[in-house]
Amino acid sequence: KLYQPKDIFYAIYRKDGDERMAEIIASGFNLLTPLKDFHNGTALHLIANFGTLTMTYLILCRASSKDFLNMMDKEMRTPLMYSVAGKKHDILKLLCQCGADVTIKGPDGMTVLHLAAKSGNITATQIVLENYRQTATISKLHRFINTTDDGHWTPVSSFQSLRIPLLI
Repeated sequence: KLYQPKDIFYAIYRKDGDERMAEIIASGFNLLTPLKDFHNGTALHLIANFGTLTMTYLILCRASSKDFLNMMDKEMRTPLMYSVAGKKHDILKLLCQCGADVTIKGPDGMTVLHLAAKSGNITATQIVLENYRQTATISKLHRFINTTDDGHWTPVSSFQSLRIPLLI
């Protein structure tokens, strides 16, 4: 059977969605197909926001390169950013472990750390910081934490504006 982009949407909302997603992927569905109804993002963008960890594993098993993890949709968002928006912490952690770049700037010049902090998502903030801290030097970590967005806000200032204590 030839699957269409709409089948990805249907799979996410079905009780047997993981099995359906496995069928779609096994059929040779092009994972780079832009999903017009989801900002021209890929299936990974959609799954990172609404799908399951199993669906994410299935997609990543077929991914051809790390560049796939960092693709942007027409809104300049990566799958990592969508996992924060969807509060999919398990998917966020997996994408980070697979090498997704947490330093990419998206809308308004915000990194995934900005997005997590701005939304008050402490768990996502901890996942991003812990992942980056494992590979970065102290000076790189310091620069990352103090990266400003287009409004000159840092992730730390976003937390402070919400009056949330940041424990690093």
